[in-house]
Amino acid sequence: MMNGGEETPLSTGRAGVPYRGVLLGEANMRMRWTWGVALVAGLVGQGGTALAQYVPSPVGATRIPEPLPCNPGPQPNLIPGPISPLAAPPGPGDQFSLTNQHSSAFQCETFPAEQAAYFHIGSQALIRGDRLGKGALAVLDPQNLDTGDAPPPGSQVLQRYKDISQNMNVGVRATVGYLFNDSDSIELTGFYIDANYNSIETNIAGQVDAFFHNAPLGFEGDNGLFLQADRLHTTFTQRIASGELNYRHCNKALTDVEVLFGVRYLDQRESLNIFTGDDDLTAIGVNGQNDPTLAATYLVETHNRIIAPQFGIEYAKGFTHFVTFGLNAKAALGVNLVEVTTKLNRNDGFVGFQNHRDEYSFGQVYDVGATIDFHLLERAKLRFGYTAMWLVGVATATDNLDFNLANPAGRKSNYGSMFYHGPMVELQFLF
Repeated sequence: MMNGGEETPLSTGRAGVPYRGVLLGEANMRMRWTWGVALVAGLVGQGGTALAQYVPSPVGATRIPEPLPCNPGPQPNLIPGPISPLAAPPGPGDQFSLTNQHSSAFQCETFPAEQAAYFHIGSQALIRGDRLGKGALAVLDPQNLDTGDAPPPGSQVLQRYKDISQNMNVGVRATVGYLFNDSDSIELTGFYIDANYNSIETNIAGQVDAFFHNAPLGFEGDNGLFLQADRLHTTFTQRIASGELNYRHCNKALTDVEVLFGVRYLDQRESLNIFTGDDDLTAIGVNGQNDPTLAATYLVETHNRIIAPQFGIEYAKGFTHFVTFGLNAKAALGVNLVEVTTKLNRNDGFVGFQNHRDEYSFGQVYDVGATIDFHLLERAKLRFGYTAMWLVGVATATDNLDFNLANPAGRKSNYGSMFYHGPMVELQFLF
């Protein structure tokens, strides 16, 4: 360095080498200050630029501004604000639109309702459970002489109503219906069981005393046609049929329960035929035939036709994909058109009396049952079930029989009851 015109020597280190550490340190310090100032100025400037570029959106959430394009080109002709309907681009055609009658665009919630016909065919069996009552028809006479005297009190009973055995009567059943709106249906259903015969016979020469008395002229027999007789043959016949027209509905929230409303027609007919042969075993003619004037038949027949509105409920529960258990109950209450016929005739065709009357009563039909369904196919199943049925307010043959033959019309009783029960089986198809 120059100092007053004289050169000032640099300080020296070891071995006389010039030492530049002080000068280098000062230079580095100046450079660091210079870069620091530049960095602060840059940050401040950048922050000011960012604040200047950010403008909050007028609607919606605030957004970070889009970066500038790397290769700016022609910009689209954009219009700020919402687009008017006239300036909006055209949408899809009407072929993709739903009608104004459509319930929903989301068919997982409202899908097209199923509509289908269904048909059931099977068999119904019923047996009379009340055994026709407890009354007696004839007693044993203690002696076999044809005296015409009534039997003494306490005589042994030979025939009772309940002695007439009842067997299971088998018939057919069928149903045809139409399902709509998934949960509604209209159906016609019914069963038919043809006439069935059960009988009991007592053969004791001269010792059968029937309870019939006050016989009309022509039925005197051998000192009383119905006392000290040889034979008493009693036959009971019955037939039953039913038809129903029902509307069924189940709530979509309670698919296990179904209610029904409709009308029912039930037709029940029965008869009691009592044959008395006064001398069938003791007085046989030369031709091997009995004297027809010494035998008679008393007939009482009842016919109940119940026409009534009906309501019911059914419950079904599936325990597996293939098995469903069910319970059902129905009640029909309405008018019963009653017909009662009584008749007395000899074996040669002579008629002692024949009476027919038509009456009305308050008829009732009560049904309960249990079923088990086996799903054979998606739309076919096999059903087994058991049914119990009560008929109330009906005329029975035993209630209308009158042993006093001076009363041809019988006892005029239309307020009896009957009890039937039995199994059923049917194949069910949904088309």
